[in-house]
Amino acid sequence: MLGARHLTQAILTKDAPGALVLPLGVELDLAHAASMLGLALLDRRRRRAGLLDATAAGVFTIAGAILAARAPATPPPVESALGRLGALPHSAARWTAQRTLPAAISHRLTHDQ
Repeated sequence: MLGARHLTQAILTKDAPGALVLPLGVELDLAHAASMLGLALLDRRRRRAGLLDATAAGVFTIAGAILAARAPATPPPVESALGRLGALPHSAARWTAQRTLPAAISHRLTHDQ
């Protein structure tokens, strides 16, 4: 599931994921890492797989957080129909950020500049 989510995110944001999409990926990676740690604690037979998966998700969390901190916060231009189509990932990320990230973070990320 983690790989499928990363592949989907990479396809949708291939040009420039930006400071809005990246924190959402970090949030998902963090939730995935936490769920795999829970699996490792609760299921002895799957402990090794859970810890390995949690480690991979943790690495993606750290990498995503670093990229998010360095990404420009401006949305992509939408002058044309193609530009509006290209802005769909940004719009979806804005909608999701407003509903899932803590208010102080989502406000900073989704505030039009």
